[in-house]
Amino acid sequence: MPERNMEANIESLELARDVIKPFILPSLNDYLIAPKYSRFTEDGPIINPNVIALAKSSLKITKSVAPKVDKTLSEVCDKLKIDRQLINLYVFPDSEIKAFCYVNNLPIAIGVSSGTIKSLSHDQLCFVLGHEIGHALIGSVIRYSEESKSLEDMIFARALELSSDRIGLIATKDFDTAAKTILIILSGLDDALLRYDYSSFIEEAKIVINDETAQHDLYSSHPPLAQRFKALTQFSICSDYLSFIKKRTDGNLSIDKINESILHGLEDSIDAKALTIIDKELEDFYIWVFSVFIFAKIKIDLDDLNKKLSLNVKKEEIQKAFNFISSHSQSEKIDILDEKIQNTLKKCYQIAPRKLVNGIDLLNKLFPTVKFTDADYIESILV
Repeated sequence: MPERNMEANIESLELARDVIKPFILPSLNDYLIAPKYSRFTEDGPIINPNVIALAKSSLKITKSVAPKVDKTLSEVCDKLKIDRQLINLYVFPDSEIKAFCYVNNLPIAIGVSSGTIKSLSHDQLCFVLGHEIGHALIGSVIRYSEESKSLEDMIFARALELSSDRIGLIATKDFDTAAKTILIILSGLDDALLRYDYSSFIEEAKIVINDETAQHDLYSSHPPLAQRFKALTQFSICSDYLSFIKKRTDGNLSIDKINESILHGLEDSIDAKALTIIDKELEDFYIWVFSVFIFAKIKIDLDDLNKKLSLNVKKEEIQKAFNFISSHSQSEKIDILDEKIQNTLKKCYQIAPRKLVNGIDLLNKLFPTVKFTDADYIESILV
């Protein structure tokens, strides 16, 4: 993509993001960053190495090479109001149904297996391409590596998937097609082998939703299948969506009501355990932090702080922590309190870095003189 067209293409991208913005779940706001152009050097653009690897091992779709596939992509781009030039679609040889995109880079790079192209109908492929373009347009600051992904990231990743499903639905404009495509992708079965009874399926899947959440569920970037269907069903009858695809509706079920219902559904099921773990670890951290305030003889309004931190740190637990530290010798107090804070701080950063940092920033603004993560400060209030 020529550098001289950069400004025009960025403007086109921003317009496309504005189009889908009303359909993104609001809980994602803190996790979004728009795709950006690759940096340029004298020798040309600096391209994501993953995109380079994909380009070397795949076929780039153009009108001259694969006209039918290119026409499908162009149709999806028209529905999503995005310039076709902003999308590079690569097809790689694999009989399984696979699709992915690289977010936060321009041009947007999408990889699709040959099995996806061969197995899906035109409308089903529209959903897949729309879903992946949705990921790229929504953008993300989530890192999916095994070493860095946190429980907090996965809560947002599940909301991201539901939002991308919505963009896929816009690209195909048919709920049955979207739902069938999701089933085909997850099962590997084709139309001839699948029976689509969504109401019955969702009823049966309630058992799975309400079942005990396993560890791998907590770190899954995708919500349970039944929840995806339920969320997509609700969105498909939303007045904002129906108005956008120019389908007449007499209903008044707004996107705000749908979003509230969907987010509550996630919080009451798979996200519930993750949120409980996050809150427990953060409360453990703040128990020791607030004991520092006691040692520093600084009064705090615990109810107000709990409200601002969205936690429930109990007064008796803080007192217990204070008494525990006080029971040790003067030299031991410093090391033990600092160790408790640093250990709980590390755990919190591993599972909920953003909520932790936001909370610490809040306390630093409210109590700028209290350096509770500083060993020297802890020593000064205990000596």
